[in-house]
Amino acid sequence: MSIITLTTDFGHKDYFVAVLKEKIFNAFSEAKILDITHKIDLYNLSDTAYNLLGVLQHFTLPAFHFVFVDSEIESSNEFILAKKNNQWIFVANNGLISLLSVYHSFDEIYKIEKPTAKQSTVDCYLSFVEHINNGQLPEQTPIEEIKQLTELKVSYNKENNQLRGVVIYEDNYGNLVTNITKELFDKYRENRKFTCKFSNYSFDRIQSHYEDFRLKENETVKQKEGSGLLLFNDQNFLQISIYKSKENGGGIPRNLMNLSYRDTVFIEFEE
Repeated sequence: MSIITLTTDFGHKDYFVAVLKEKIFNAFSEAKILDITHKIDLYNLSDTAYNLLGVLQHFTLPAFHFVFVDSEIESSNEFILAKKNNQWIFVANNGLISLLSVYHSFDEIYKIEKPTAKQSTVDCYLSFVEHINNGQLPEQTPIEEIKQLTELKVSYNKENNQLRGVVIYEDNYGNLVTNITKELFDKYRENRKFTCKFSNYSFDRIQSHYEDFRLKENETVKQKEGSGLLLFNDQNFLQISIYKSKENGGGIPRNLMNLSYRDTVFIEFEE
């Protein structure tokens, strides 16, 4: 039996995750379950997409990725099965796949109506696993026929030489991740100088790692604690950080830079 991963907005206070796992074990007693996260912000598909992209980038073992965010069976008439290599994603047709497909191309996509006899989303997912294992899948579905979410996509204004992105995720350290990838940045930069602007801040340098500061004579890296910086993270998304930030001291970008989810980030390139 392949690995089954869980990505939810259920949290850890209630019994929902335990019931979910019991149903999976009841259907597949030898299943190996991995928790990706149960702390997605409620109904937040951008949060979900970012975490799934990290999983798809790093996973090598065959896996079924069950997503329970904005996927209630009462309001979801269709579900999507999307495959890349040996990774399958199970999700409601809520636009999440369109967010993922901007950064991650899929080999196969299927749109499936919910089985009328199934009582929960996990029941649907488990029945889809059986269909996959038995080779019983419908014709593939073009990505254009999947529900689209476009409000979080990057845009480029050629007249102003300006790349416009937004904050899509805040990680456990308080780092703010934008939807601007290194690939897009390099494509439009064309080796030109640039300025990254957001709130009342601007940066003209992207560091290669957290301690990659340009130090003055007799200055140490420790003295840079609390300084703002930009870098491309392990998924190659542009990230806004505070060096050695501490949330309990207020030292995270959301607080210090007045920047949060869906706020705009501009990169202006010089002529």
